[in-house]
Amino acid sequence: MQSTDERVESIAEMIVRLVCEYEARQAAIEAKKVQISTTSRLSPHSQLRK
Repeated sequence: MQSTDERVESIAEMIVRLVCEYEARQAAIEAKKVQISTTSRLSPHSQLRK
């Protein structure tokens, strides 16, 4: 059986993992927004060069 300290440590590790996963998802979402924004800003210029 796990001691209280081990259970607390296990829960803390789970929270850290969830926070890291959340931050990674947020960063990916932000990167996608920047990519979409950049692409849409470049699109009219690309069409003018054709």
